[in-house]
Amino acid sequence: MNEKNNHALVRRPSSAVEKAAPGVKRILSGMVTDTLALAKTPSFKRRGRLLIVDHEEGPRESLRVIFKDEYDLFMAEDGVTAIELAQQHDIDVVVTEIYMPGISGIDVLERLKYMKPDIEVIIMTGFETNDTRRSALRLGACGYINKPFDITTIRAAVGKAMQRRMLESKISDAGTLPVVADTDLDNWCQTGYKYLFGEGVAKDAVEAAKWFRKAAEQNHAKAQCALGNCYCSGEGVTKDYVEALNWYRKAAEKSYAGAEFRLGYCYREGEGVAKDYAEAVKWFRRAAEHGSGRQAEYNLGVFYEKGEGVARDYAEAVKWYRKAAEKDHAKAQYNLGVCYEKGHGVQQNFPEAYKLYKLAANNRLGPFDDQEIIAGILKQIVARMTAVEIAEGERRIREFHPQNFE
Repeated sequence: MNEKNNHALVRRPSSAVEKAAPGVKRILSGMVTDTLALAKTPSFKRRGRLLIVDHEEGPRESLRVIFKDEYDLFMAEDGVTAIELAQQHDIDVVVTEIYMPGISGIDVLERLKYMKPDIEVIIMTGFETNDTRRSALRLGACGYINKPFDITTIRAAVGKAMQRRMLESKISDAGTLPVVADTDLDNWCQTGYKYLFGEGVAKDAVEAAKWFRKAAEQNHAKAQCALGNCYCSGEGVTKDYVEALNWYRKAAEKSYAGAEFRLGYCYREGEGVAKDYAEAVKWFRRAAEHGSGRQAEYNLGVFYEKGEGVARDYAEAVKWYRKAAEKDHAKAQYNLGVCYEKGHGVQQNFPEAYKLYKLAANNRLGPFDDQEIIAGILKQIVARMTAVEIAEGERRIREFHPQNFE
């Protein structure tokens, strides 16, 4: 809330205070003072949530010691437990071993990306192969760490992934401006976020849900989406996907992109509603049209590439990947690079593929914490290119200017 809005918040109740009886004056004045103090309280972000998955106790315990003071930790010794923890908690980053009994790390990666496409997953193994690297990257892994790992490398990888996750959460939840612009409703919603994240007040999810509900019941779109998130995660209320869907729909009726985006996830995962990829595509498309931006566009590209909810259409996948890639979405840049390298949905073009792979590798929010992943891919394509084609690829990199997606 800017300073102008803060002043407006004080002036309007002050008129009512002057007209009130003395006893009421004291009550109203106290309410104004408390509200303004809360609005001006310095904020800080919540701790990130890190899930560590490894069937071996040694590496699992080592990672616990490294990160116990930095993040809220969740530990799993197998893939099934990891998936259950991710369903129960809003995990930001996952570090998982590939080779585990039962469900492998690759399976965990694929399942988590279906559940929560914006979750960041780092693959870790002592037995790497080019196939596993490419599979992990193709499925959306944001890093590939070799065992034995050193503290600096693993800490940097997790730190970058956590930064990306926090920014993606901010972008995905941004949505469009609420239809109801009343200052009081905005302030109630903001108060909910302060309690949710512990910004200037004791962290209290129940109190957060109460404030979100207060604004949501007055038709405040952002608060309706936030309350839906509470029901989806079980923060401050009993987890209830059907109720979450109900609040997302209310916000989506006002074209609130954050809610449309969440509805896409609900239909994709079958949370509170029968799984329906076609319906998921519809909501992701609406979210993209109403400002949710690159993450929705990337997901649409994946749907079209896989033929889920729509007929497989590489040209359409290329279109959506390109939209997200132009907004500097690293995974979209990588997938679009594959399309140009293989000639899927677009004419084969090595300079363009080279450009996109390099942009993804050096992206400021890119998933390639282990540069060896993309280096191997680039080495293979460079071997197939002429010097002229390489020079053309470098020229295109210099001329690339990402759109402002924030």
